[in-house]
Amino acid sequence: MLRFIARVLTDKFFSRPDPAFLEERLCKTLRHLRETGRAAEADRFLTYEEEILRLPRRDLTVEAFDGIRLHGVLFPAEKASHVYMVTVHGYRSSVEKDFALQFDFLRSLGFNILAVDQRAHGESGGDFVCLGVKERYDLVSWLNAVKDSDPAAAFVLYGVSMGSSTVLASLEIIAGGKQTVKIEDVKAVVADCGYTSPAKQLTFMARRRTKLPVKGILAASRKELLRKAGFDIDAFDTAKILANITVPVLFVHGKKDGFVPVEFSYENYEACASGYKKLLEVPEASHAGAYIRAEEDYKAEMLALLAAAGLA
Repeated sequence: MLRFIARVLTDKFFSRPDPAFLEERLCKTLRHLRETGRAAEADRFLTYEEEILRLPRRDLTVEAFDGIRLHGVLFPAEKASHVYMVTVHGYRSSVEKDFALQFDFLRSLGFNILAVDQRAHGESGGDFVCLGVKERYDLVSWLNAVKDSDPAAAFVLYGVSMGSSTVLASLEIIAGGKQTVKIEDVKAVVADCGYTSPAKQLTFMARRRTKLPVKGILAASRKELLRKAGFDIDAFDTAKILANITVPVLFVHGKKDGFVPVEFSYENYEACASGYKKLLEVPEASHAGAYIRAEEDYKAEMLALLAAAGLA
């Protein structure tokens, strides 16, 4: 019985999201914004779609460690820059949904913007979402590729939800010293509503959504994901990684987040060994909604982070 449940869960929650699902998810966000009196924010999603078609851009591809083709879009800075803001979207989401509202602000910083499609999303290959386990290596592949083409490149890594955990987990690989990109090349990190580990996140969700034995479901799901998708939900814990990382980090989380609990960001913040770390809590924000709810505070904290990193 548990094995059957694990198979169903793997296909339903870890397979590549259908484009119609992503479109409906975005439409739901827009409807919610309009219904709550924030039509201007909803309109900015539409202007984002129009703007990126007018901007200079380059479609890029890199090969992941397992041969999967990954897709991203580079928006060059208006004036030549060696700093790259790398945006990493969340679970069964998209660059558009997670970064459209802040795109103009990010452009105003004067950096290049590299917007990547995570594996099994957008134009990137792959059949399964891996909760950051494989994606962390994908991100390192992107950074290595940029560093190969621009040896002076420096990076600001900006992840939302699963993208946040992907970014934080990638720091351990970079710090290992076996990559073209080095940890000193990563100047700052924005970690918005990430979890500490895939296993802990799945445990949280299972406890909320079922009365069946959580330990049994998680054990069966772990085996099924190893067999079918090739990743282990126990592969990393960002709190343990951050205990050895000194890169400046801004943690962001909505206190009404019912998908990834704010306690995960507390844990990451407390563990982080960086000399500069901040935690922006947004009382009224739900999952990935901090920028919508507290745009000016968010911008101010990002500018402070960049100043601490010597980039502003």
